[in-house]
Amino acid sequence: MVKRKVIISHPDDIMHMKRTADRLFGDQYEWSVLGAGARQMSIGAMAALMGGNVRIGLEDSLWGGPGRLA
Repeated sequence: MVKRKVIISHPDDIMHMKRTADRLFGDQYEWSVLGAGARQMSIGAMAALMGGNVRIGLEDSLWGGPGRLA
């Protein structure tokens, strides 16, 4: 059985990917995150502060509460 590491929207995973890219490519690259779900705004903000590009869908960020359309 093969175990795989899945990169999710966790700050530690975002930081790991950025550190790895820095080590491999120096400053000769651009990077982006694509957020979805409940954590997309915090991950997007973190990536923007770290110099990355961000793609966030507004429709996933609007929430009026359980059973309420925003």
